[in-house]
Amino acid sequence: MMLMGFCSALFLSTYAAYIVFRSFLHSLGFSFTSIIGLSYFLGLGIITQSFMWLWIWGAPVSYQNILIILICLSVIGFLCRHRFTPLDVAKEREPVLRYERFFIWGVILYVSYNLILVVLSAASIPVFSWDSITSEAYKAKTVFYTGSLLQISHAFYPNFPFYTLSAMAWTMFGQGLWDDQYIHLIFAFSFLAFTFIFYDIARQFTSKVAGLFSLFLLYSSNLLIIHATLSYRDVLMMAHTSLCVFGILLWGGKGKDGLISFSAVFAGLSLLTKLEGLPYYPVYLIMLIMSGVFYSKTAKDIFKSLGQFIFISGIVYLPFQIYKVVVSAGDNGWVNNPVLGNEGVILRFCFVIQRFFNELFLSGNWNIFFWPLAVISVMILLIVHRKDPLGKLFFMSIILFFGVYLTTYVFTGVYRGVKTPYTISRYFLHFFPLVILMISRVGYLIYGSQKRNTI
Repeated sequence: MMLMGFCSALFLSTYAAYIVFRSFLHSLGFSFTSIIGLSYFLGLGIITQSFMWLWIWGAPVSYQNILIILICLSVIGFLCRHRFTPLDVAKEREPVLRYERFFIWGVILYVSYNLILVVLSAASIPVFSWDSITSEAYKAKTVFYTGSLLQISHAFYPNFPFYTLSAMAWTMFGQGLWDDQYIHLIFAFSFLAFTFIFYDIARQFTSKVAGLFSLFLLYSSNLLIIHATLSYRDVLMMAHTSLCVFGILLWGGKGKDGLISFSAVFAGLSLLTKLEGLPYYPVYLIMLIMSGVFYSKTAKDIFKSLGQFIFISGIVYLPFQIYKVVVSAGDNGWVNNPVLGNEGVILRFCFVIQRFFNELFLSGNWNIFFWPLAVISVMILLIVHRKDPLGKLFFMSIILFFGVYLTTYVFTGVYRGVKTPYTISRYFLHFFPLVILMISRVGYLIYGSQKRNTI
């Protein structure tokens, strides 16, 4: 019964988001399965907004109040549904060779096997890690029993965003009692939802076969598979960050203004997921500008899109900023650190680069061939396929995300606090899908770009 209540809560939020956004997402060229996956994340975003606005309005944060909001949104979405003009994503039928069929079925079996393991593992382990309890589960339990966000300001990490704890509290509302046996399923289902979205987007950037190759690379990370079974926020952050950038790149190639709104919403959700969303935000803006430049947009279109992006993402982030001001919760995790130790800038830079190298190439978090393959792909992009705008944009986005951490670790004291093994690898997960699509794009350009249509 508890599992049914848990799943019913996730179903209700997903269904409400589907009713509200399905026409819009269909107009952007997303498939039915990816729309379901996007509705999962957007539904949890609606829950997060409901938690915050109910508290701001002085109403109890309860199952009944949130259910009323979901019902109202569903009715409004149904009555006011708009027939958006679908984005033309029609492609010629791709010829599939015999050996490609073996590869396709191999990837399908590999992905299915791992998904079963992820779901079973997530369902069998309650919340147990210190970070999960202190940063999310304890605060979610407080909201569950008090119906207010005020007590969170006195708990651990009061400045942490609310997306994950809202999802936890919402599913416990669905159960009717607090029992965190199934909480990890939130992250397993997030991984499942992202799987459908990622394949759909990879297919648009490359081809069906290359999209399946992208899925194979996605599932080749030991760290990602493990985190899909734990209540860490990095899988959610990976989804929001990469979907924001994917939308920006799709906008550059297809010119659909709705993709800017799509990206802005997920930029706002990344701000509501982890503190890292704040330093990532300039990366989003730079990528939007560069996508416009690389795809020959006019300056007017670029500035209009920037304004649209900032406005929508700001609206999504606004209630959390109101909360922080009211309870005086700052972002001390990024700014209140000593700038440098005794080692100086040069030596600190060497330490950071060595740590990056160890995490990428000498840890067991990744497929042994993954990062060398990424380096080879970069060399091919720089030497052979220099005129491909999409490949260059993928490469630039990866450099910018690495630059965020390189700059932060070298010039602030944040690096001194990164002592837990694999912490940096967890941050790499946030833009891991971008690296995968860069590799797949290069493979597509080499293998068969002449017989396949992409953006």
